[in-house]
Amino acid sequence: MASRAIQIRRKPKQKKLVKDIDDFVESHNGLKSELWADVEDCFLSPLKTDRKNISPEYIAGLAEDLKKRQINAVVAREYEGKYEVIAGECRYRAAKSINIKLLVRVVDWSDEEAIATIISENEKREDLCDYEKALFYLDCKGSLSIRAFAEKHNLDRNYVNRLFKLEKIPSSVESVFPMVDMSASQFEEIASRIKENSYYEDVFVALAPLLSQIETPITWKAFLAKVDRKVNPPERQPKKKIERYVFKAKDKEIGNIKPTETGYSVTIKKKMNQKNTRRFSKSLRDCLKSFLNGS
Repeated sequence: MASRAIQIRRKPKQKKLVKDIDDFVESHNGLKSELWADVEDCFLSPLKTDRKNISPEYIAGLAEDLKKRQINAVVAREYEGKYEVIAGECRYRAAKSINIKLLVRVVDWSDEEAIATIISENEKREDLCDYEKALFYLDCKGSLSIRAFAEKHNLDRNYVNRLFKLEKIPSSVESVFPMVDMSASQFEEIASRIKENSYYEDVFVALAPLLSQIETPITWKAFLAKVDRKVNPPERQPKKKIERYVFKAKDKEIGNIKPTETGYSVTIKKKMNQKNTRRFSKSLRDCLKSFLNGS
């Protein structure tokens, strides 16, 4: 009996979405090789963000992991016999702290492709503050509009717009505020107030030390309220003149009556029993009734 060849149809591989650096490298077709490099032959790309808040404890913990194994390679370009690290800054710093070889994925990318990778990596980092992002994105923006920049790098346009408010904040304010601890929304709140009234700049500088108080910390909402009151102090309401009528007997005050929003308030400077109180109340009502009737 003749055998028949069985043909198995294989499903075509589905293209993965670009979700991480590995996917990004694959999608750009710029991979040249992977190799082990001396950490001294590596350096951070000048295109990268100048990060100000990397945790030393995190780097130390990562260094201990790198001693055991390295699974994820840093992404780098070859430059004059050395390797320019584009993605994987923390792994590079950890390897450098213990002077071990570094697994490097070498790519052949233009500056534009490298910047796109850095932005993609930045958006996944939880330890990268909005201030550092804003500085880097402003450097990369060039002549692009906010909308064009956001679409090019698949970023939320409203978020990018708030980040870019940083360039509207005067250096005098930026230098005294704890910028690395602040959010893009706070950049927007500062910039909008200074645009509305330039006096805000002086007040922000004057009250900035409140944000650094340790013993009596202040919330951002309370801080803005103080700033707003300083720039636009509320108008003082004139004191209402209290109308009061005094009753005297033998030149000695025995009671008074004054109008209120809902009626009259009566004060008697002498204790009265229940019978006298009723008699006084009746006499007072009769008196007021006669007064209101014009008699």
